[in-house]
Amino acid sequence: YARESGGQQMSLRSIRFILRRFMKVVSSKSHPVMIFLDDLQWCDNTALALIEGILCDGSGCSHLFFVGSYRSNQVTDDHGIFHLMKSLTSSGVPTTRLNLEGLTPKDLNIMVS
Repeated sequence: YARESGGQQMSLRSIRFILRRFMKVVSSKSHPVMIFLDDLQWCDNTALALIEGILCDGSGCSHLFFVGSYRSNQVTDDHGIFHLMKSLTSSGVPTTRLNLEGLTPKDLNIMVS
């Protein structure tokens, strides 16, 4: 994220701080929050850093369930998504990766029923 200017870094920190505080206020053990973001292959490094900052916050966002999806055929090995996944793992955030390529309409029918 070195390409970002000082102003962008400060703004990113402010947004991250506000979102962390918001999540702590609205989520609890009895009322967890789920966030689903689709098409992460289009996210830039700033957006991925924001997601990382929220999910890797060790000070209280434990009642947050994040689901992110991306199209594996539209990313390369150096895409920021993979840095995000490594960072989550190294920060001790429980992660599960599912590969859903090649599902047929019949497969989807079975999953839904």
